[in-house]
Amino acid sequence: MNSLELSERKIRILKAIVDDYIASGIPVGSRTISKLWGGEFSPATIRNEMSDLFEMGYLNQPHTSSGRVPSQKAYRYYVDRMLHVPGVDQREMEQIKRYFTSRMDQIGEIISVTAKTLSASTNYVSIAMAPELRNVLIKQIRLVPVTRGRALVVIVTNMGFVNDLFINIPEDVDDSSLDMISNALTSLMEGKSVAELQKTAKGMMEEMQYHGKVFESLIEVISASENAVPAKSIVFDGAQNLFRYPEFTDVERAKSILTALQTQDTIYDILNRANQLSLSISIGMENGREDLNDVSVVTATYSVDGQQVGSFGVIGPMRMNYPRVVSIMQSLGSFFIDFLHQQEK
Repeated sequence: MNSLELSERKIRILKAIVDDYIASGIPVGSRTISKLWGGEFSPATIRNEMSDLFEMGYLNQPHTSSGRVPSQKAYRYYVDRMLHVPGVDQREMEQIKRYFTSRMDQIGEIISVTAKTLSASTNYVSIAMAPELRNVLIKQIRLVPVTRGRALVVIVTNMGFVNDLFINIPEDVDDSSLDMISNALTSLMEGKSVAELQKTAKGMMEEMQYHGKVFESLIEVISASENAVPAKSIVFDGAQNLFRYPEFTDVERAKSILTALQTQDTIYDILNRANQLSLSISIGMENGREDLNDVSVVTATYSVDGQQVGSFGVIGPMRMNYPRVVSIMQSLGSFFIDFLHQQEK
């Protein structure tokens, strides 16, 4: 039988197995499904259908005498064809919103607070990444003297994110010169992307040759920051949640996953792959890493007026409660975007 042509009964049985296993984590038997449906089909009939699903690769049998569990193929079919995303209960939505807003003391915390809210609401591991500096728009640039021969470049963006860069400057450059350069840069760059800053700085270097060394240093650090993955931009939260699930009672198994996630490059790759998608679900081996073969990753990228403002993800067992996770991510995304809109006013 072609796996793309499951009968209506097989589809119902497969969905029932996935839903039950997501809820319980216990292999599902034919009697469980029969009772669930009030005896609509006998255990023998359901057992035959489950046998077909097993042969087709949708079910696995962990032990000889146990029931069946969904395979990666089953979860993919479930996500692609059966996923129904319910709205978050109003009371729970208010709780999530309160949790989010009560911890938001300043704009710089928005990424870490979103990650904490996501892990607390889903009971899974959360990851989050701020937009790359070159993708946001500049509101203000200030060059602040720190010590003799050193200055701090503060870039404030339309999304409220502040990026601090240190540059070397000639020792004879005084505060008034830095103010003049700051005002000129802000005047030329306000409303433009950071990607354009390097070009603007080069043009100003030709016009303000007396301060050429300042602009050389500025161009150098901008170039370096555009190619780097800033440590502050990536957040990982809720590691303890992984141990709530029987799949990860094997400490070494859980440790392998957490070790992979504590590498910033791993999180960056996961979120960057989904950058062009509003929502992405990657299951098991689809993650492309052996140490993540036992988990599913749900990621979302949020934009305001076409400008990417953040990427978030949830990581949990393959029997993750996909409908609930997607629903929570959609609700939290709306809080996140509303908060950013308020900052722009």
